[in-house]
Amino acid sequence: MDEALTPEERKQKIRERYKKAVTSQPCLDIEGRRVAAYRRISPQSIEQATACELIVQYYQNYARSHNWILKGAYVDEGQDHTALDKLLDDCWSGEIDLVIIKSTSYISRDMNIVLEIVREFEARSVRVYFEADNILGSSGLGRVNSTFAE
Repeated sequence: MDEALTPEERKQKIRERYKKAVTSQPCLDIEGRRVAAYRRISPQSIEQATACELIVQYYQNYARSHNWILKGAYVDEGQDHTALDKLLDDCWSGEIDLVIIKSTSYISRDMNIVLEIVREFEARSVRVYFEADNILGSSGLGRVNSTFAE
């Protein structure tokens, strides 16, 4: 980020990145859905604490705007998947219906790995929605993956 920016300007830039949430999937319209959010952030980020705080605020507002219950925001730093592993474990409890992830790239750049992880969630009866990609579940990912393979 530009070091000439004030902390408030940096926060505003980060907020702008998280504003573009479009949901058009029918199953996302269910009120009272119990959701969790997952994000990965760069460990080199100077404003890492600010980014975590803003991510949690963003998903609190996002859940509220859909009349959902946010059960948790799980944030990993860099390539570490500790929070992702914890989220998968927490899904076994049955208290999460839907996991919201900003983009498939927050899981991996390899679509086969993304698909494998989404299937792990689905084995726990948890749906996964990739916000920026507007993809719901492994069937949407399978279509994307087969398009890249052609």
